[in-house]
Amino acid sequence: MNDPRTYEIEIGGKTLTIQHGILAQQANGAVTVRLGDTVVLVTVCMADAREGVDFFP
Repeated sequence: MNDPRTYEIEIGGKTLTIQHGILAQQANGAVTVRLGDTVVLVTVCMADAREGVDFFP
């Protein structure tokens, strides 16, 4: 498991913060992006293709 990391940069007088390794531990990847009062959680999950399934459920 990766150690939690935080990256920060100032944009337009506000701090943009990107964190990973803190939330959504069951996902293959997850980050939170914060700018001012807005926070977005972005997650990615993946698995091997299943035989006989030719569509995205």
